[in-house]
Amino acid sequence: MIRLMVFDLDNTLAELGKGIVGEDLILLKKIENLGVDIAVCSGKPTYYLCGFMRQVGLKRPILVGENGAVIQFGVDLPPREFYVLPYSEDAKNTLSFLKKKIEEVLPDIWFQPNLAGVTPFPATKEEFDTITKCLEEEKESETLKYIVIVILLIWFREELIRRVECRHWENYWTSSRKKPLPSVME
Repeated sequence: MIRLMVFDLDNTLAELGKGIVGEDLILLKKIENLGVDIAVCSGKPTYYLCGFMRQVGLKRPILVGENGAVIQFGVDLPPREFYVLPYSEDAKNTLSFLKKKIEEVLPDIWFQPNLAGVTPFPATKEEFDTITKCLEEEKESETLKYIVIVILLIWFREELIRRVECRHWENYWTSSRKKPLPSVME
């Protein structure tokens, strides 16, 4: 028997920046009513997932944020159960160093407010390339020995290129939308 189903959020369960489509929402509720736990994973913080999933209306979602580093059970705030993956002082110092290095080359860049990682949001390909160059220059450094490469940076390059290639955002959303979840529960 299936006890848990885990879904990525952006461009899998929902279009980037959009809600879950109606037929997928109905399917998720059917799955939950069968006694299967639903987990939603993202590189985003759990508080973002909390707000998103509160609107979905599931009874007991499991929220996995920051690429697995933070887990929250349910959508209540403050949460009843909340865990942050422990990491060493060396890792914390490395992340702090990394953030400072990026801020040195891009002082106006916005960082996602994470509990366990560093996620810069470059607005252009040039900003992304600047961050990549900064990381490449430091990759041999002893300070970055424990660096956690943020999945968002890898994803962002491909997404940015796709967005730039589309003339209209509407075309981007249409071209990137995955098919709805299969209707296996009917």
